[in-house]
Amino acid sequence: MAPLAPPVPKSPSHETLDQYVGKNITQICQFGFGKVGDTANHCAHFVGHALALSFGTTCRNMFSLPNLKKAGLIYESGASIRVNELYNALTDTEYRDDFSEADIGLIFVTVTGNYDRKNNRIGEFTKKHVGIIKNGNVWHYGNGNDRVRCDSVKTFISIFVLAYGQGKRKNIILCFAKMPLTNVGMPVEEGIWI
Repeated sequence: MAPLAPPVPKSPSHETLDQYVGKNITQICQFGFGKVGDTANHCAHFVGHALALSFGTTCRNMFSLPNLKKAGLIYESGASIRVNELYNALTDTEYRDDFSEADIGLIFVTVTGNYDRKNNRIGEFTKKHVGIIKNGNVWHYGNGNDRVRCDSVKTFISIFVLAYGQGKRKNIILCFAKMPLTNVGMPVEEGIWI
């Protein structure tokens, strides 16, 4: 059996999160997974690096052992890169209709058909996004402009009502994982580099 993921850190400071604003994924990922203008969704990838989350599929898993050796990164941990794997591995998660200034954690958004309310799980459909919510703001990776951005919760929700919900709030689902993130039970992926 694969080892369990390492403990997840507590909430980062505003200053730490603000250091990411304006950066693209090539400035964040030491493995070089992702390029400006690619078609990959890097929101979970950013969150994985910002919070040192290294479970499920990681950016490190995207490279072979020879390439990791060549780059001198063989002993480095990668960051989680999939929204649904982040959400589904955490135990203190919930569906939410609204958020308060006091909320600190992860905010997830997807289309209604990609969320299983009975089992509280997010599916693999491409329309899903995650950001770090703290004191009324959300730090997330803007895939359209390939940069980390910080928006108010209201603006964040509005962006995804338009992008995913066809202008209707009822077409999207918002979920929350409270900080500190708890009981990460997904095994670290023992993948292609072994």
